[in-house]
Amino acid sequence: RLFPNMEHFVNIESDLENLKSNAEEENTIAETFSNMKSLALTQTKVQSWEDLEVLCLCPVLGDLKVLGIPFLEEIEEKSRRQQLISRLPNIQCLNGTPISDCEREDAERAFIRLYMDSEDKPSRYFELEALHGKLDPLATVDMDVCTKLDLEFHIPFQGRKERLEINTLQTVRELMKTISKIVGLPASKLKVYRKVIFEGDLLDTQLMSMYPKKNLWSYNMTHEDVIVCDHKDNQSVVKDVRVKFC
Repeated sequence: RLFPNMEHFVNIESDLENLKSNAEEENTIAETFSNMKSLALTQTKVQSWEDLEVLCLCPVLGDLKVLGIPFLEEIEEKSRRQQLISRLPNIQCLNGTPISDCEREDAERAFIRLYMDSEDKPSRYFELEALHGKLDPLATVDMDVCTKLDLEFHIPFQGRKERLEINTLQTVRELMKTISKIVGLPASKLKVYRKVIFEGDLLDTQLMSMYPKKNLWSYNMTHEDVIVCDHKDNQSVVKDVRVKFC
């Protein structure tokens, strides 16, 4: 009230817990800080989301710094920023980083999904739901690489067919060492192919031994694939089969 034209306010390392007293009316906040454009509340003791949400009432506030606040530090960094952006629609720059329209939309959608199954939804949830509509939960996708595969293993120059367990975290060179022990010949005298099988059909044949440093997981192998080991001196060629999909 003493400084009605104040535009920038920095409050760092203080015991501030609340941004308004219980007796203050909302319009008093708007009047008192009617010209405040930037605010820093770093390392204060603000205690709740409700205490921060009153900043929405400051009509020209667009730049906010809220670092080192204990209750915020308990939240994972990405979620913390998304929640701050969602709860404070007037803020254009948060902790020194501008908020793009794309980031704001992503944050608001993440906020809706965060609280969609909660019985105690914040009021901002319903405002954002009215803006974006009812959203479906994000699908859970397993992105883990399959590290163990039990594949059919053919050794035509020895007339053998076996099962071969491979670790997809290894390289082709490491696979060649394993195969070398099985066939009893040095890896330098062997060539190893991968037959790509899909629903019983041969789609492609790849000469793996040509790329010894390549990681096995990069082949995206499945349990249908077949590994073929042949002698380098064998003149038979495994044909490169490719299928064109319409």
